[in-house]
Amino acid sequence: MSNMTYKYVCPTTEGYERFSISRKDQDKIFKYRKSIWSCNYEYYVKDRTIKMYKIPSIWACLLGTILFPVALIFDGVMNYKEAYKECILHTWQCKKYGAFSADEIYKRESDDTFDRVLEARK
Repeated sequence: MSNMTYKYVCPTTEGYERFSISRKDQDKIFKYRKSIWSCNYEYYVKDRTIKMYKIPSIWACLLGTILFPVALIFDGVMNYKEAYKECILHTWQCKKYGAFSADEIYKRESDDTFDRVLEARK
């Protein structure tokens, strides 16, 4: 079994430009990626590709921190390292640990999502 390691590479170092869109536009453009209080979206564009990262919001990070003692009760004090990793590290440092989701949107003739996202950027 190999020991794989994860290393986050910021898209701006690869030539992508970061931008944002409003929550209203987010909900209008993406049927299954609605904005919610616990997540923020980051967008990066380069040529014919948009990267969309879904990361925990500050509110989700704060809630995870506040609920850490509850996680200790459910997981048990013996598993405090795992509870700390899940409740604190993965929310506050999600990019470092790969605890976020990413989608890519490509410019295609059969779909106008790419163009609608670029039109909505601030």
